[in-house]
Amino acid sequence: TEKEEQSSMTMEFYESTRLMGAEVQTPTGEAVAQINDLVIDSLDGHMVFLALSHVAGRGDTLVAVPFGALSRSGEDVFVLSTAREQLASAPSFDEFADLSNLRYAESVYISFGLQPYWTVGGEEEYMEP
Repeated sequence: TEKEEQSSMTMEFYESTRLMGAEVQTPTGEAVAQINDLVIDSLDGHMVFLALSHVAGRGDTLVAVPFGALSRSGEDVFVLSTAREQLASAPSFDEFADLSNLRYAESVYISFGLQPYWTVGGEEEYMEP
């Protein structure tokens, strides 16, 4: 039944207060950034992306990353699905110019090899970069 299907689903909740400041690492364990903020689409409730600070090789520039490009590893550590070089070359994030810019958001997803969730029935899908 539908109720049985829902109970067999697994979910992992994570408080935003713990998310802020969490370390971001490469798949090889190299620390490359820190989670600075999250951006939510207030119309549908989806987390659009995370803003990372302290990005290796980027100085004070923020970089946006789709949440689907990260996986949790331990209490306050997230692993980026890409190499350090891809993060370093990702589009910078300017909260005043980019916050409501759909083209910018699409470019963020594409730069990390993800299909924007709003273009494919609600779920992120991997695509060729």
